[in-house]
Amino acid sequence: MRFFPVVPDPGIDDQRHIQFGGGFHALGDLLDQIVDLAFLHFEHQLIVHLHDHQGVQFAVFQPVVNLDHGVLDDVGGGALHGRVDGGALGGLAALATFFWQGVHHILIGYDHILFLLTLLFPAVLVWRQGAWQPKESMREALLTTLGIVTAFTVTHSLTLALASLGLVNLPSWLVESAIAITVGLGALSNLAPRYFPRRWVMALVFGLIHGLGFAAVLADLGLDGGSLVLTLLGFNLGVEAGQALIVLVFVPAAFLVRRTAAYRRWFVPIGSVAIIAIATVWAVDRLSGAL
Repeated sequence: MRFFPVVPDPGIDDQRHIQFGGGFHALGDLLDQIVDLAFLHFEHQLIVHLHDHQGVQFAVFQPVVNLDHGVLDDVGGGALHGRVDGGALGGLAALATFFWQGVHHILIGYDHILFLLTLLFPAVLVWRQGAWQPKESMREALLTTLGIVTAFTVTHSLTLALASLGLVNLPSWLVESAIAITVGLGALSNLAPRYFPRRWVMALVFGLIHGLGFAAVLADLGLDGGSLVLTLLGFNLGVEAGQALIVLVFVPAAFLVRRTAAYRRWFVPIGSVAIIAIATVWAVDRLSGAL
């Protein structure tokens, strides 16, 4: 099979995509073949849209390490292979495929992860007498976490659906820049908690922006009316599963060390300052890309 660059679709943000054209003799030849994707980073995916007499189908090639060629090099490149994750999908197959796409996206979505963590840093603490103090019970910590995660889930699910249906359409650079800003504000709330007393409200409002970012992933895959409901359901469930995994790893560990000065006086403030710095770099980079 031969791939060659083509003129990018004007509707596609060329900072996020490289578009290729190509041909093949038979559908089976494409779906059965292991394609060498040495030019891909391990976080990248090759999304193939197939147009034939049966309509539009798609396949997702997920790069994995090629052990025959050794480990990845220092810059994250190296010899990779792609394997087909999906073909023409329907029913439970579509649900399962988009579920794993949702899990994959949240676990490589560093901006989404950092935003969630900034809200979870003080989930095991309470601001009292001008300082972070440990919460007394796991129940308190879990109730705080549940409020944050539920608020974030409700609103990002709403804008994910609206954007996927074409009812909301904002430029990619604007959405990605706004997401970076939410990460910085989330971290800032840990340094000035008296100005952000209800963290679930922050999760509720900023979740609207993150949902638009999630929708961009579904736009990459291409949606059609017949599979839209299962696509949205599967992808959203995958995002929630990945989010739940982060919560289940972080919150119990934070609860165990919540009484230590290292967590309350060092980890939370220094970690928050580091995240603000990262978010600032992201925001400047994403905004400058639009100029």
